[in-house]
Amino acid sequence: MSKNTVIPKAACAILLAALLLSSCGSAPAEVPSAATTEAPDQQSAANAETAASTAEAFTASGTASTAVTGVSQGGTEALASAFKWQDKIAYVGSFAPSTGVIPTPFYKGSFWNTPILDDFKIDSPETMPRYIYLCVGTEDPYCINSTLYYGEIMDKKGIPNRTELIEGYDHGNEMWELGHYNFLQKIFLD
Repeated sequence: MSKNTVIPKAACAILLAALLLSSCGSAPAEVPSAATTEAPDQQSAANAETAASTAEAFTASGTASTAVTGVSQGGTEALASAFKWQDKIAYVGSFAPSTGVIPTPFYKGSFWNTPILDDFKIDSPETMPRYIYLCVGTEDPYCINSTLYYGEIMDKKGIPNRTELIEGYDHGNEMWELGHYNFLQKIFLD
């Protein structure tokens, strides 16, 4: 992609749908590179260049056109990314995020409670995410506490978010589909 490439909001929604398919096992998680015959160092450089140009293209039209989502551990990383790169991401959907975004009282001393951030902090009102959506199912055996905890902490700090506990859903594909469906209806509306 060239430096002048701007991907329209509709394409971002299509990308999110493709990511949903990838996370649900309905599409390959990794697309083979056309340059697979190159040496590993050349391949790594080509992949890094492609990732950088893709990221640049997705943020070329500004933060208002950039969203990130994730499920389970990916939800943890999506939520942390939105706070770490507030100047790049306007919308975050975090579906059943596990512990590890900020310190929590859950799973202490385990890999799952190694925080990425010290706290939820807004750098400035101008860079605050426009929409933060967290959801978890009532039958989720792993992430109810962490998801609700993140929502409570953001509420205490005055950070607008929507946190939903959804009756009857567990830690699986139906929950991820519903989370993406709910999230995609609320983004890129301005």
